[in-house]
Amino acid sequence: MGKIMRNKEYLLAVKTYLVRNYSSEVISIVLFGSMVENENTSTNSTDVDLLVVIKDSCSVSLFHKIYRELITIEALYLPKKDSFVDLFRKGLQRATGMFINLFFCRYSDLTSENFTNVFGVNPVMAYLFAPKTSVWISLKQRYSIIWGEDVFDKSMINYRIQFSDILRSFVMNFLLSLGAISFSLITRSMSQYAMEAVKWSLFTWKNVLNYPNTSLITLCNRYARNASPYEKRLLSAFLMFRRTRKPNNFLLLFAPLFIFRLHRKLIQNMRVAV
Repeated sequence: MGKIMRNKEYLLAVKTYLVRNYSSEVISIVLFGSMVENENTSTNSTDVDLLVVIKDSCSVSLFHKIYRELITIEALYLPKKDSFVDLFRKGLQRATGMFINLFFCRYSDLTSENFTNVFGVNPVMAYLFAPKTSVWISLKQRYSIIWGEDVFDKSMINYRIQFSDILRSFVMNFLLSLGAISFSLITRSMSQYAMEAVKWSLFTWKNVLNYPNTSLITLCNRYARNASPYEKRLLSAFLMFRRTRKPNNFLLLFAPLFIFRLHRKLIQNMRVAV
């Protein structure tokens, strides 16, 4: 089973620490991702998506001090990681922002949608691989304010996904799924990377077709209406892994093909629309 993080304890620790010590500097503490859908709030999971938004008036030294202290708190609730897998995870973090538990930024970075500063990713890798518009839409559809102000402008939710976003989504998720297969020869904990690649591909599909925000179960059922038998089986394996976190070879091996077919359908639909 994938290594887990103690979600509720971690969220409470961060909220309590910030409110007690830095409430004058913090604008908002935002939870987003799967926990908002109540899929993992009663159990533990491999990561937590938490965004802390700091006032622009906060000094540089204090900004970095708060961040260092939050990283120290995070380390208390993280599972001990396999060193090799951790290197792979850190590479993905720098490129895409995946598998980061804590995002920390200033208010102006968020309002200007500065992808690099908000998600803490390498700017070159983000430019090449990150489907930014799709990520912003997904974030603004799946969040909950656990303390402070609602800091999101909802106007971007109805933005149209561009062809470049589809290509970046394909490259990022396809390479992620292939990397999961390659590294599975060394460690058995790679199914979670295949899961993330499938999940973010589904979000791109949803955002391109402008479907309303729904749970991943509903999203999978909608995609399955016009899917091949193997795609339906992969979606079942995807949902099973999200529930159990047990290594799933079918998900791992067939995720690249699923991702390829999903993005090919999107490109074909976009060409027809043009």
